[in-house]
Amino acid sequence: MTNKKILGIISCISSSILLAVAMYAWVPIFFDLIADNYSKSEVAPAVLQMLFWLLIEIISVAGLVSGKNKFARDEYEEPDEAADNELTNSYCWECTKCGRVNQNYVDTCQNCGEAKPK
Repeated sequence: MTNKKILGIISCISSSILLAVAMYAWVPIFFDLIADNYSKSEVAPAVLQMLFWLLIEIISVAGLVSGKNKFARDEYEEPDEAADNELTNSYCWECTKCGRVNQNYVDTCQNCGEAKPK
């Protein structure tokens, strides 16, 4: 497992925990505001507190997406060598004399002039 994958997993886990904490914090405040359980002097601080936790929730979702992308990107950054060689072999040929890889449409090596093997 590579470092990027580990960092992605850690980011996903920590963001999920932060998301749960933020949700646990702002939802009761929201319902208390709807139920009018705050006095007039308590409404503004409650709204600010709720907005703070909503911001934390948005940041944690961004961290979750970032962690998922790190985890997923690492899966696809390592190309399959066999598939890569098949593609390269169908469009290129390697000179037997100097080892240069030439385009398939070229009949002689562009480095040493050796003829393309048949």
